[in-house]
Amino acid sequence: MISAALLAAVVTASPATAFTSSRVVSGLTRPVAFALAPDGRVFICEQGGALRVVRDGRLLARAAVHVHVEDSGEQGLLGVAVDRDFTRTQRLFLVYTPLGRPVHVVVASVELSGDTLRPGSRRELFRSDAMIGTVHAGGSVALDATGHLLVGLGDGDDERAASSLHSSLGKILRIARDGGVPLDNPFLSFTDGPHRAIWARGLRNPFAIGVHPRTGRVRVNDVGHQRFEEIDDVQAGDHLGWPLFEGPSIHPEYRTPRHAYDHASGCSITGGAFYAAPGRELPLPWRDGWFFTDFCQGDLRWLAPGDSGRLERLGALPAPGPVAMAVDARGALWVLARGAVDVSGAGGATGVLDRLELRHQ
Repeated sequence: MISAALLAAVVTASPATAFTSSRVVSGLTRPVAFALAPDGRVFICEQGGALRVVRDGRLLARAAVHVHVEDSGEQGLLGVAVDRDFTRTQRLFLVYTPLGRPVHVVVASVELSGDTLRPGSRRELFRSDAMIGTVHAGGSVALDATGHLLVGLGDGDDERAASSLHSSLGKILRIARDGGVPLDNPFLSFTDGPHRAIWARGLRNPFAIGVHPRTGRVRVNDVGHQRFEEIDDVQAGDHLGWPLFEGPSIHPEYRTPRHAYDHASGCSITGGAFYAAPGRELPLPWRDGWFFTDFCQGDLRWLAPGDSGRLERLGALPAPGPVAMAVDARGALWVLARGAVDVSGAGGATGVLDRLELRHQ
């Protein structure tokens, strides 16, 4: 049995009519993730440990925060989220692999004073089990509908960890903003210590997490292995199937993907975002759908809301190697790219941030 999502019809639209783009900033070094703040600033993670600030369309020379990280392979400064009370708290949440062996993934909060770190404000909230390799660190982070943190951790190059409730790797974690464990997490009776933060399991490398601002639906882009890239709608207690299988499942105990594509259509799913904004409905035809991209193909794709499985491929994005995207309150789509299809950054390409205006009905 193959899911309807996998068999979805593909409708290709002309990129000239789907969107127009403008370059916001360039000159980034190995960018990985970003977050839009309510005051108009943009915070960008560079893999080497610098959290860069874009203010009024200008990349500030001084980083807001610099963390000392292990940045081999897919490690480094990997994720950033803005506190739901950011205007008052000036708090950000970071996900990174701190310097030292063995390598762990850390979730920390920091507070800003202006555009720089407020001294003494950094606080470690969570530390993962040790990775055994330099890939599949994950690092995606978002706030759920209740204000708790959802953090996507990869399997750390140990696929056995993904199913185990005795490892935090290969999971979606749910953590209170003060580092505590929410009392309604699904595995409290079966885990102890930091593993009580496990919210869902069976993931390989959850590269993007999106939370619909009105419905609270949680969606994850999970990077595949040899067969499929996945888009998963995730609920508390879910098992997404890795390492037992990739792509659609016929087993009811495992959550089958909302959409999956094989490697004839790309190599690595990266950025994703709901086309939705808090407190308002964005225009048709894209409203409530899921925009996403593939690192190698570098094109913009849109998955329709609901169960139709309809997929549109909207043409090439402005820069190669896209890694992250977000939708602002006005309905513009922001896309971060490394500037080359090169994970290492050894080729010398510089990253860019682009803003896309979508054509509406």
